[in-house]
Parts: sequence; structure tokens; C-alpha cells
Amino acid sequence: MDAYVFEAELVEYPEVSRRLAVRGDQTLEDLHEELRRAFEWWEDDEYSFQLATDVQLHRVELKAGQELAYVIGTGDEWRVRLRIDDIRPARNETYPVILESRGKAPRSIRSPTRRSSARATSRNWDTDTARRYHEGTKHSYESVRRRARPLDWANQPSPYKESPGVELEPIPPELERMLRLGAGVVRQRRGYDFRTYSSAGALYPIEVYVATADGLFHFHPRDLGLRRLRDEDVRGALGGGEVVLALTGILWRTAWKYGARGYRHLFWDAGTMLANLLELTDHEARVITGFVDDVVNDVLGVDGIDETALALLQLR
Repeated sequence: MDAYVFEAELVEYPEVSRRLAVRGDQTLEDLHEELRRAFEWWEDDEYSFQLATDVQLHRVELKAGQELAYVIGTGDEWRVRLRIDDIRPARNETYPVILESRGKAPRSIRSPTRRSSARATSRNWDTDTARRYHEGTKHSYESVRRRARPLDWANQPSPYKESPGVELEPIPPELERMLRLGAGVVRQRRGYDFRTYSSAGALYPIEVYVATADGLFHFHPRDLGLRRLRDEDVRGALGGGEVVLALTGILWRTAWKYGARGYRHLFWDAGTMLANLLELTDHEARVITGFVDDVVNDVLGVDGIDETALALLQLR
């Protein structure tokens, strides 16, 4: 059984870091508990990995040098840069184990004052906002007729995200059928390129990014190819897997017709695409919808406003 050696560094306090080892049959939850002790975090602080915490590490296909997204508590000061420093045979000792400590965690992270402030400013306990949005955009017999409005055809958004000057690369053979039939253009009619999944108003606001060992790519559904965005392997930052497909939504494509209600359509459209992809894949697949939005958006190079991450599909 191997042991995974992690280097954990506070993003806002790079002088503070910890080096820990976790055995391969242990989980990210075990790693979190050791990090909590190492940094003296509160026992009830919330935390988030971009991977299910009950999965044993040796089942995730992690590699030395990969990074995992990890947030403890809330707020920027709680972000941790978590990198796999080494994978080596486990020794006859108790795991997890702290190997090295550098610097003391700031009092602002460990104090009740900081803890209360972070919760007050960053945690999304304001469910009233979500309920107001739901009530304000739900359909009724009257609303369907009252909200009807002419479309501004001169301002119609493009159904494609383009990357001028970036060469189109072929899709890896093992992914070609899945992407072509799961998210590609299937036919053209009356000036519309219809894709293989249902989309409200045929507006297709969902984009697909593909993370492999060779880098990060954007999938073009009409050209049926990939455009390289990053050379480095970002799969660990997206939760791990042999391949990770990241689905994002471009709000204006659907808001152009549906207004504020268009935000709902992002998730509906992503769901119909995911149903296709899950049916077509030969891999073991896991859909992740609970993640730190800012982290995933940063990896993909999107701003979280005009375009934002919706779901991750991890293939093993």
C-alpha cells in the first residue's frame, strides 16, 4: 500500500505550510482531520474538496505533482494550496501523520472572532434570496402570457464559443463518440445547428471543457474538435479522474430570450447533456455538482459571471 505525501500551504499566508502523509486506503476526510489538527482549525468548521470525501485515495488515480482544490471554513484566507509532493510505499507507522510544520496559522483563522465574521460574510445561509428568485421566475398561467416580449434579433447571441488563432486538435479516439453524440451538432435546419441534447429554445448555453493528462481543452460542438487552453494537467484541481469533463453555462445565450428565468435553463440544459454523456461513456463516471465555484472557474479561465461552472463529470 502506498502513502500519499501532501504539501499544504495557506494561499494568503504562503509562509505557513504543513507536510502530511496519508495511506492509500484512507480518505480525503482522514486527510482533512489531520489538516485540521495541524493548522489548529475548529472542529466544526466546514470544508470542501472537489472530490467525494469518502473515496479511498488509491482509487482516485492521483499523481505526484497534482493539486487538489481544498477550502476550510469560508473566505479567501481559508484556501489551501494542496499538492501531492510524493507517492511512496507506506511505512510501518500510524497514518495520517504530520511530517513537517512551517509557520503558525494566523490567529485570525483560529479565533472565534474570525470564525464568526467569515460565516456572517461568506456562508450562503440567505435562503430567502434563492426563494425570492424562485418565486419571481416560476411560471403560471398568467406569467406565461404577461412576460411575452419580442426578441431582439439584431442582438442574438452566438451559439458557439470561439477561440480565434487557436488550432483545432482531434478528439482522442476514446472520447470522440461520447462527445460527438453526447454534445455535438447532429443536423442543420432552417439556419439552426441542432445538437444531440435538448435545449430550451435551441439556444445551447452549455460549454464543455475536457481535462486530460495532456492539458485542458475546449470542445467545439460544430467543428467536432478540441482547442487547447492549458498545457498543464489540471485534473487534480477538478477532483481527479482519467478524464474530467467540466460543463459551464453562458447566461446571456438563454437570458436573451428568457430573461432572469434563463438561469434555471442553464441547469436543465446541462442535465440533458449529462444524461447523454453518462449513457455513452464506457468509463466509471461520477457527476459532481457540489464544488467551490471560484476554484473551478479559475481553472477553466471563466469569470463566474458571464460564464460559470455548473457540473463536473469525472471518468475513471
